[in-house]
Amino acid sequence: MKNVLTLLLLTLTLHASTNENFTYLQYDNYTFNNSKQKSDGARVTIHSKFSIDSKTLEVAYEKTNTKTYKPPLKSDLDVDKIYLKYQQKVFKTHKFHLGFITLKDNIVPTDGGKVFSFGYLFPVHKDIFFDTNYYYGSYNIMNTQELDISIHYKKAFGNLHTHIITQSKNIYIYDCNDQFCKNADNAYNSAMLKIKLDYNEYLLHGAAFFGKRVFAVMMDGFLLQHHAMEFSKTYMLGVGKRFDNFELKMKYAYQEAKELPINNDNVEINALSLRMKYFY
Repeated sequence: MKNVLTLLLLTLTLHASTNENFTYLQYDNYTFNNSKQKSDGARVTIHSKFSIDSKTLEVAYEKTNTKTYKPPLKSDLDVDKIYLKYQQKVFKTHKFHLGFITLKDNIVPTDGGKVFSFGYLFPVHKDIFFDTNYYYGSYNIMNTQELDISIHYKKAFGNLHTHIITQSKNIYIYDCNDQFCKNADNAYNSAMLKIKLDYNEYLLHGAAFFGKRVFAVMMDGFLLQHHAMEFSKTYMLGVGKRFDNFELKMKYAYQEAKELPINNDNVEINALSLRMKYFY
C-alpha cells in the first residue's frame, strides 16, 4: 500500500501532457435496508491518472469500512483494494489496456483475490467507439470471467457535450468450492445505459443497469464487487460543476440485491458520494 501511495504522489509532481490527467478524492457513504449482514459504511478512494505521449497509467487505492450485524458476521468489514491500469495508443485512434486489481478483506473468503484484465477500444465512426474488456478473477474459492462489450457515442451540440454508453456485461463463475458462492448462478447477463451531459462547466450524469450480476467489475475496471451480493437493479444520478482545473461532483445511487450465502432477498442499498477532482 505504501508503494501505491508513493506512486500516486509521484504522478502529482510530474508534468502531464494534457488536462485530461487528474487526481481525485472520493468519499462514499451507504446504508443497507433489509440486510441481515450489513448496516452502513463508508468508502474513501484516491485515484490518479497520468499520461505522457501515447501512454497512460492509472492508479487507485480504496479503503472501505462497513458496520455489520454480529452474528452472523464476526466483526465489522475492513477492506483494502488497489487498482492499476496501463493504456497504450496504437494506430492513432485505437487503444489497448492491461489492468490489475488486488484486495484484502478481514472476513469474507474472497480475501486475497486478484483480477487481471485486457481491453481494446477502436472507432467505427467519427462519433462512435467500440470497447471490449475481459476480466479474469482468481480467488481461493472460485474463478470468474467477465466480458464487457460497450458502444460509446459522443457528439457536441454547441456547448452541450453528450456521451451515451450502452454495455452488455457477461459474467461466468467456475469451480466454486465454498458456501459463500455456491448459491450463485454459473452465468449472468446484464445491460447498462449511461448518459453524460456536460454544458459549459455543469455536469449531469445518469446510469441504469438491467439484469442480475454478482462478483462484477464496474466503473471501467475501478470498482470490484467482491462480496456475494446478487444485484438486480441499479440506478445512479450525478451532478457537478467544474471550476477551471477543479471539479466537484455529487452522486446518488440506489441498488437492490440478494445476499446469496443466506438467500436474503429484497436488500436495498442507498449511497451518496462526493468527489473532488483536480485536473493538471
